[in-house]
Amino acid sequence: MKLDLREEVQKIQKNDTPTHIHKLVSSRLKKIDYKLYQYCSFDSTKNPFSDDPNDSLSNLYFKNVLNRQIYASKPSGFNDPFDCVIGVSTQTILSAIVMSFLNSEYLKPRINKGEVKRMLNGEINHQRSIEILSHRAPNLVNDVILGILNNPSVQSRLQQANKKRISKAESNELFIQIFQDKKFIDSFVNNFIKPEFSSNETVEKISSLLISSSSLMSQLMIGPSSMELDENGKVTNFNLSLDKLQNIAAIQGYDLEKDTVALKDTLEVAFSVASKGLTQFSQQIDDQFGITCFSERSDIALMWSHYANKHTGFVVEYDFSNLTEEDAQKISFLMKVNYSKFRPALDNRLLDDIKVHKKEFQFKDTILSGVVSALYTKSSIWRYEKEWRNIVLVNYTDNRKIPLNYISMIILGANISTTAIGQFKRLHELTGIRVARYKLDDDKYDLIFEPLDFEAIDETEKL
Repeated sequence: MKLDLREEVQKIQKNDTPTHIHKLVSSRLKKIDYKLYQYCSFDSTKNPFSDDPNDSLSNLYFKNVLNRQIYASKPSGFNDPFDCVIGVSTQTILSAIVMSFLNSEYLKPRINKGEVKRMLNGEINHQRSIEILSHRAPNLVNDVILGILNNPSVQSRLQQANKKRISKAESNELFIQIFQDKKFIDSFVNNFIKPEFSSNETVEKISSLLISSSSLMSQLMIGPSSMELDENGKVTNFNLSLDKLQNIAAIQGYDLEKDTVALKDTLEVAFSVASKGLTQFSQQIDDQFGITCFSERSDIALMWSHYANKHTGFVVEYDFSNLTEEDAQKISFLMKVNYSKFRPALDNRLLDDIKVHKKEFQFKDTILSGVVSALYTKSSIWRYEKEWRNIVLVNYTDNRKIPLNYISMIILGANISTTAIGQFKRLHELTGIRVARYKLDDDKYDLIFEPLDFEAIDETEKL
């Protein structure tokens, strides 16, 4: 089952006690019987036990096994050059910017349908209804009801109606009439844009646009926007949907960039961060994150070819069934990779960390919210890997080697050399780790698992 990455991160942020983290990690691992596998390359021509850099650099995975540790790699070293790379498009940036200066609280629908019906039907005194709505926090639905109550021609049409339902077209006409009322528009525009981005010029431009274009409002109103009346013209149901209002800035070529200095600065900084600055952004990811990759299975043919030297390498089996609370902290972000045909896009919330006046981007404030999806997402073509990742935050001077003593077995490749078998025999003698190997089936392409009996091998060598 696909993990909701943001939900998992929020669970950790909400409660990061050792007991809670242990419970979270264990619940994920239980679904795969607590076992994960790491495919490793190996060079038997080098001495894997040597500390000489010329030898040890060729067999870093072997050294990690010997020292009971995992290594948190830089994302830039991955096999897929597009792995962990955040996508960005002009439309994505523009949409994010538009939403960043709109008052989202004002656009959130808050409606008590019973109260609305009583107001529109006159069951609540007309003047009292206006007073009630006028004293509430600015909200789009409240403003629309105020617009109806303050618009005699709209009220007249409602009172004259003698059928059970007003058609969608008629409802839209009524709402459009409200939105073209100068008093309503002034209130709407002032609430629609965040105060820091508002100016007299901005208000005038949007007001003029709304008043002059009835087609604009019909585009914004995607329905169902309707009122239902009984045979006496009494409102029995009221429904308003203006979900496209956030697109008002982009419709009919309206250019918000030219409206205010503050907005122009925001646009410039956002574009710089999102496009020209993505290289630096990726470098910061490389410097501040460490990733260790695992797989759910040890017998994936392409994995043996890509990551284990065409079966001359080995696979490390990790068994986390006895995971301690202390070690759960080290793998708290061990989660399944999501595979997608779409690149993870720039998170809209990154714009909250753009400091307009300082012209800078505070990366540390968006580590978990803005980057997590990129680090756990790969192209769908890699789905066969069945990958899991453990991600840790590191400082620039941190050692990326993480002690983790849960190795339960080493599985050698089908093409492992005799020399390599001898080297792994010594590893077994030093650490006690079980060693097995895969052999290719005589008739099929299947891999056959078999434990490795070093004593039997020694007897064969003597013969």
